[in-house]
Amino acid sequence: MFRLTSAFLLLPFFLAAQDSSAVKKKMKDYVQAGGYLKDLQVVSFFPGDSIQTYNYIHNRLNFHFSPAKHLTAAVEVRNRIYYGQQVYDTPGYGKLVSQDNGYFNLSALVVNGRSFVATTMIDRGWIDWSEKKWEVRFGRQRINWGKTLVWNPNDLFNAFNFTDFDYEEQPGSDALRADYYPNGMSAVEMAVRPGRKKNEAVAAGLWRFNKRGYDIQLLGGLYKTDIAFGTGWAGNIGNAGFKGEATWFQPKDKFTDTSGVLSATMTADYSFSNTLYLEAAVLFNNHPVKNAFLFIPGQAAGTAISAKNLMPSEWSFFAQASGSPTPLITLSFASMYGADPGFVFIMPSCSYSISDNWDIMLLGQSVFFSSGKKIRSFSNAFLRLKWSF
Repeated sequence: MFRLTSAFLLLPFFLAAQDSSAVKKKMKDYVQAGGYLKDLQVVSFFPGDSIQTYNYIHNRLNFHFSPAKHLTAAVEVRNRIYYGQQVYDTPGYGKLVSQDNGYFNLSALVVNGRSFVATTMIDRGWIDWSEKKWEVRFGRQRINWGKTLVWNPNDLFNAFNFTDFDYEEQPGSDALRADYYPNGMSAVEMAVRPGRKKNEAVAAGLWRFNKRGYDIQLLGGLYKTDIAFGTGWAGNIGNAGFKGEATWFQPKDKFTDTSGVLSATMTADYSFSNTLYLEAAVLFNNHPVKNAFLFIPGQAAGTAISAKNLMPSEWSFFAQASGSPTPLITLSFASMYGADPGFVFIMPSCSYSISDNWDIMLLGQSVFFSSGKKIRSFSNAFLRLKWSF
């Protein structure tokens, strides 16, 4: 694993050292490389006036290959370094952030010090064959069945955590996927993700089509211990966007009883001519996991999130406003509310584009919740500098 990652790290320097322009041109036709380097300064505020700090360096290397007309492949490597007080004060921090939830363990804990941790992981690695109306992809990939921005009950293969803002690519799955496109307005998709243990596998199919201006999808299959079937849509009411998803999860060994779980969401959004963008969403779950916070602001958050359990409340609400007062500045304010257990989450941010490939962002995350008769809070402040290449 370490040798493979080292080879990818050295590849750009090897290409730069070639003297032959013909070799460079030939490699450029078949190989595309890119990525980013981010430095994230973090200050965490805990109940009881406790403060912790740490630094997070996040590097991504993306390599895409086109060896033949109908064949493409990709390898994307995620390298991370953590150091500081919070790393020192958290036992087992290295094992926590280096977990790989895929079928194959493609993560390595390179350095596991008391206050310094370095990890590397092959975050994407797939081979894709496509011809005419068929496309087949095998390997670690993102199977994105979600229609909405915040919560995705239809995302059976890799549900994501909205608060993990620094992970733009979102989680992937070790899976086999086949797509068939009978025409330009519909598609049939089938996917299988094996599980490391019993009752962890996912195998499902999806039919996507357009009806009266709405993109509609129907899905069903095996989801771990459940039989799942659902639907999703995306369209407009006037000039406002209207999207939604709903999935029913019925235990396969209790198929006729009433122990099933409904996870459903609806969203509406509107864009003004002055760049102001508004979005509101609601999520319902008739059997939420109330004894655990399924989302925790921070970089190791969201490991318990799934399409079946996206939030700890029966009803959850979301609202967001964003806009650009100038072409170089983007402001955003997102908030969530959940009842029973009661909590309020806010996430304001401001980003500034320094140049075409440099930007800086200041972002805050705070969650307020009731503990007995007291209101407690937990907050993070992030300052991020990003260079894309």
